[in-house]
Amino acid sequence: LPNGYLGFHRAKGRLERFDEVFPDDDPFLFLRYVGLGFWLGFEYPRAPERVDLVTRALPAPKYRHLVHDGYGFKVGFFGHARLDRGDMSLPANLRRLDGFARQSAMSGLGRSIWFFVMDRPEAGFDLARKLGPDRDAVLGGLGLAAGFTFVDDLPRAYAAADALPPGERVHFEKGLRISLFVRASADAVYLGSLLARLPPDLRIRAGKDLERALKVGEETRHKEGFIEEFHRGCYLA
Repeated sequence: LPNGYLGFHRAKGRLERFDEVFPDDDPFLFLRYVGLGFWLGFEYPRAPERVDLVTRALPAPKYRHLVHDGYGFKVGFFGHARLDRGDMSLPANLRRLDGFARQSAMSGLGRSIWFFVMDRPEAGFDLARKLGPDRDAVLGGLGLAAGFTFVDDLPRAYAAADALPPGERVHFEKGLRISLFVRASADAVYLGSLLARLPPDLRIRAGKDLERALKVGEETRHKEGFIEEFHRGCYLA
């Protein structure tokens, strides 16, 4: 796809075949859509509207918000130093997206923050709070990244969740559930072997989180608004 962007018509053809090349049962399908958004972040670093336009050309619109997530991740990952200094131009840019596209991009921004604060999560929580109305989406992204990167060390991810007050923890835990769903989609046997090694209390807790996410995924994946409804279903206030 990036090569095709040198010629729009070729790229458009590749976009139209995206779900043909990567069918719905591809175990890494979610990562591929996120990766598309990540690359588009290099192509349109300050033009989120262009990225949104690309997502509307996808033949499987139910995955389009994963592209927004990948875009937010790229923007945050390569702009973290500015964000850490208090430069709010990056989130201001992402706020030009509307509705759940904005929320998904902010979740991606949260995922990017995790890679800089994973050994000191409180710094990530403080940064999320500075983002005001987007705090909850950013916390969800932090939780998603925590569960995904530490799938073989889930006590670290859950310890980070438990360091938050209840009103913030629910968003971080939503992200944790989503991370377990994505891991299960890629390799359920491997994930099951990791959960089996957890201490009993945490094994039960993570098992319930995974069970909830799988149930919501089964109920929503066939819908055009899949990603948005899936996020909503994984949120337990």
